[in-house]
Amino acid sequence: MAPPRTRDLARVDFRDQHEGPPADASLDELVHRLFRDRPRWVDIAMSVRHFLVRPFGLDTTSGSDAPRSLTEGTRAGPFWILSVNPDEIVAGLDDRHLDFRVYLTKKQGLVVRTDVSFHNALGRIYFALIRLGHVWVVRSMLRRTVPSIASAA
Repeated sequence: MAPPRTRDLARVDFRDQHEGPPADASLDELVHRLFRDRPRWVDIAMSVRHFLVRPFGLDTTSGSDAPRSLTEGTRAGPFWILSVNPDEIVAGLDDRHLDFRVYLTKKQGLVVRTDVSFHNALGRIYFALIRLGHVWVVRSMLRRTVPSIASAA
């Protein structure tokens, strides 16, 4: 699947934002840790998701879990990296049922904002089913990011 054509969505049907604990690390390091040090159950949940949505023709590509460099046009996990600058990294995916963007910024901790745009009823139904899981996954990954930095020091 090709990278999304735009950095931002024209319309946002859902938005949420979560902030991890304070961290004394760069945005780049936090994002690398976020992708690399996720809980094992997240990988299992994504495998189940891929199995369930494959018959509907939805994207099941995983990409590189721990990219060496976060550069525009590369993949990090299931996301395409759309924009990289010192203050913000934007990733996303356009699919048949919905498009989403993930904005990663650093304040005291890593902030993850997700914007979603639905294309059709399948997108609304799909997201209604995964919404709680989405929140649980993001919060869990953020909590793990900072302890992994402390143990690497």
